[in-house]
Amino acid sequence: MRNIVIILALALGFHFLIWEARLGSNLLLFSLATSAAALWLKPEISRRPMTNALLIGWCLSGFFVFWHHSILSIVVYWVFAAVTVGYLQNREVRFWVLGLVESARGLLFGWLISLRNLSSQQGPDAQWKTTWRQVRLWIIPFLLIIPFYLIYSAANSTFGAFNERMGDWIEEVFDFDFDMGRLFVFLLGWILVVALLGRRNGIPLIHDWVQGWQFALIRNRRPLPWSTRTLGLKQEYQTAVYSFIILNSLLLIINLLDVIWVWFSPQEYTAAELSQYVHEGTWLLIFSIVLAMLVVLLFMRGNLNFFPNNQRLKQLANLWLAQNAFLALSVGVRNGHYIQHHGLAHGRIIVVVFLVLVLFGLYTMYQKIRGPRTAFYLMEMNGRAVLLSLLVAASVNWDSLITRYNLQREDPDLYHIQQILDNNLVPLLEAAQTSTMIADRLDHDYLQSKAKRLERRVENRDWRSWNYSDYRQLKAWRAYQKAN
Repeated sequence: MRNIVIILALALGFHFLIWEARLGSNLLLFSLATSAAALWLKPEISRRPMTNALLIGWCLSGFFVFWHHSILSIVVYWVFAAVTVGYLQNREVRFWVLGLVESARGLLFGWLISLRNLSSQQGPDAQWKTTWRQVRLWIIPFLLIIPFYLIYSAANSTFGAFNERMGDWIEEVFDFDFDMGRLFVFLLGWILVVALLGRRNGIPLIHDWVQGWQFALIRNRRPLPWSTRTLGLKQEYQTAVYSFIILNSLLLIINLLDVIWVWFSPQEYTAAELSQYVHEGTWLLIFSIVLAMLVVLLFMRGNLNFFPNNQRLKQLANLWLAQNAFLALSVGVRNGHYIQHHGLAHGRIIVVVFLVLVLFGLYTMYQKIRGPRTAFYLMEMNGRAVLLSLLVAASVNWDSLITRYNLQREDPDLYHIQQILDNNLVPLLEAAQTSTMIADRLDHDYLQSKAKRLERRVENRDWRSWNYSDYRQLKAWRAYQKAN
């Protein structure tokens, strides 16, 4: 009964925090309350490091929504909420792919699973169980009829008009104002809370499948199914050595050209040339890194890691990874040239984040060869790195950072700074007060209209939508008005 009360209270709390409110402090409060309830109702999850890390990450992303109020922080918040669902089940999740499967299952069918298991959690009172089973028979049909009712009302004008007259009659008779939107928000909150706090045992088949997976690679002495008298492990080793020699030679030429024309070239490139270097180089890098990892996985699999005197193969594979890392750094240098000549932008920051992930992926490949380790190790570690990078990215106000960096340039792109970026009123006002040259070029009418929109937005919201970013920008605008 305690679980039911807490789930219902949090679902009502979600409705209260979200309904007719913008996202802000309400998301932080919801994640804190739900995480505390999860640790209380499911004390066993406190012994799971990955689950605790996800709960902390979810709450941190809620704080970043409260602090920066950026679109990225809001997206990361819901990403962490969705991923965390899969890890808050009875059986510990050992693989992030399995966690995503469990998250999808929990969000789509968690409410049904919880309703099905609810009667078994109520104790020995047979009368209560019987009553609950009868009530449960009507809950699922009631929930199923809601989406069809809304679709039919919107699609059929006669049925829609009848519903309006029926709603007016109910309001007159019962003096009751009913809003389907409120019910929809409550049901969304209830589904999310049940998925997070409900009791689910997971999918036994896939849990049992990954139970024996581990990071360390173990030698398997059984013969390979594709081995024949003419193709043995020794010949496979020789094929791998020759392949890595050829691949390293080819990539060495590419890297030498990058050293000459990208790293130390005195030539000035046009905006079009730099843009082509960055965008085409980035996509080619994606393709080449994926191929590099596939090549390493192909040759450094299974028993070839334990082949006697295989140091040459490992050295060539590590050289191949190092050259791919250098290729990634070359794209970073191109991106740096682009930023140096044309300023900072969101796309150029995405390139930097991607390159950091690429370098980490290559490092995990090096650890796989050195270990040796399994492909499970690669996927698990890189999946965690992606989540961590999202959380770190959400911790920064990129609009403000881009504005501050670009305003230090001799010829900043003021159109991009003022018209495209949104959460950057503070650095713009600071520049208008401290730099006469920047102040003369700023569109003060646009800044004023931007500040007025912010004032109206703040006036039309309550404490649930309060965030420090809007407060900081509004405070800076009022100080600017007093000074001018």
